Amino acid sequence: MLKRLGMEIAGHWFDIWSARAGRIASGWSRRSRRWAKKSEKFFHKASGGRR
Repeated sequence: MLKRLGMEIAGHWFDIWSARAGRIASGWSRRSRRWAKKSEKFFHKASGGRR
């Protein structure tokens, strides 16, 4: 139970940080915006595909 809760929290923080990283990357240039979209899709899939 506790382990599951830890996984949930870790996944939540991972989502926050990946979103933040994606936003920062999208701020660099138009080319990075495309990369941010790609990495966002990747992170979304990596985190189980759920929000």
